[in-house]
Amino acid sequence: MIRYYLDTSIWLDSLEERDEPGFPKTSLAHELVKYIVKNGHAILISDLVLEELNNSGYHEWDVDLLFYSLREVLKFIPEFLN
Repeated sequence: MIRYYLDTSIWLDSLEERDEPGFPKTSLAHELVKYIVKNGHAILISDLVLEELNNSGYHEWDVDLLFYSLREVLKFIPEFLN
């Protein structure tokens, strides 16, 4: 199984319209997640990403809602970089 660690910027690209001219970051983030799910791979999520999403203004329930549909492919890893 291939595992992907998506940093906070990818999740923010997915949640917000953060496209730039010639660089459709939002749709690319959505396509990446779809590819991972379709191919039965895993997405690693760390407490660092959760903390950064909270610090970016997303409440715990917003994050829970985002990750609920991905629960079968998400794998939590504590303190990834600390």
